[in-house]
Amino acid sequence: MSRNNLFIILVTLLLVGGCADKSNIQNLDVTNQNSAKFEKELFYIMHALYYREHGDYIKAYAIFDKLYKETQKLEYKIESLKLLISLGGYDSAQKEIISFLKHYPNNVTLYRLLTFVELKQNYINKALESAKKALKIEPESMENIDLVASIYIIMKEYQKAIDLYNKYYTKHHDEQSLIKIASITYHK
Repeated sequence: MSRNNLFIILVTLLLVGGCADKSNIQNLDVTNQNSAKFEKELFYIMHALYYREHGDYIKAYAIFDKLYKETQKLEYKIESLKLLISLGGYDSAQKEIISFLKHYPNNVTLYRLLTFVELKQNYINKALESAKKALKIEPESMENIDLVASIYIIMKEYQKAIDLYNKYYTKHHDEQSLIKIASITYHK
């Protein structure tokens, strides 16, 4: 088979697949919770990702929440929490995150989400506490260092941010922390 024929077949298949009936996606029932074994996990994941990709966060949230309820996999709850936060449900998200932290006290992602929610609610001191807990769990994570340093900058405690980056730079000698130290020093 020549390359041109193969190309034409591939394009045809993609076009036909793209025109396929998507009505079953619109009629998705996320309320059926009768099954003991969650057999449609992959089906629901695909639909949740589809909805999230297309900006329908409410449907994506509902599906990820159902996935968590059916499977008890924390990664689904985390995805539903991210979507709830995207929808502006900060109070609900904060309550849920705090509840889950009782069961998963060493989950850095939950602390990062809580930090973000607390910042959105303008609870700067609480956000700093949550960010520091994430940093305590993963002290070598630049993401956690950035999170704590950013809150220090919001609080106008620039020297604390510099000290945090300096401590990391002393140990790792990486370019990014040095740039951040220079940036804070220059701007403030």
